[in-house]
Amino acid sequence: MALPKLFCAEEIESGRLIEQTLDHQLEPLTVYIHYRSISYHSYLTQQLVKFIVDRMAV
Repeated sequence: MALPKLFCAEEIESGRLIEQTLDHQLEPLTVYIHYRSISYHSYLTQQLVKFIVDRMAV
């Protein structure tokens, strides 16, 4: 699995993750999130959306 450095820079700097080099370029990954407009969302759903918004704002 490959993660953008944007998402794991702190972990690489702290040594919790080790960056590996590849012999080939990975294809871009597209992620779609469907977030319905309802009055109640589970705590985990709220945390996932918050995490993605926070990381994409960088």
